[in-house]
Amino acid sequence: MNSYDALNRAYIRTFCVDAVIVSIAILIPVFSHLTFPIYQFSPILFLLMLSIPYNSKQWNTHILATLIPIFTYMITGMPTLTKTVCMVIEYNIVLSVYFLLKDKLTTQNIVAMFVIMLFAILIGKCSYYISKTILLGEIIIDTPFITQLISCVLISLSSSVFIKFKTK
Repeated sequence: MNSYDALNRAYIRTFCVDAVIVSIAILIPVFSHLTFPIYQFSPILFLLMLSIPYNSKQWNTHILATLIPIFTYMITGMPTLTKTVCMVIEYNIVLSVYFLLKDKLTTQNIVAMFVIMLFAILIGKCSYYISKTILLGEIIIDTPFITQLISCVLISLSSSVFIKFKTK
């Protein structure tokens, strides 16, 4: 196998993973209306974090972080346009902080990955509420704090374990 074939395989794999993630993300509002409000547990952020080891380039993950909320809004009308903008900001900040800290990490142990992921997600959540406050002119927290905390910890734990073992 030459390097051209390997490159094509990487792009095809990345495209397939991206297509699956976008498809699942678009269905999240539908499932939220049929069952319970899944969106409170940040499933799109979870999908983005799981996509990290499958994407050959960091910019691809940032493109996903930008396009998924926009596509979801355009196709399903949810979330609102303001929340869509806030989600794009949040997801890109989470990814930027994660990649920045991960590159500075000297050891790739699972505890360090968890702490970095949790820190990045918490910074992202803060940026979401700051941008939402700036855009709406008032502080609105829709999801209970404990639900957000649980989802942050669960996303950090599961994605750090997944990334650690997927990149071995």
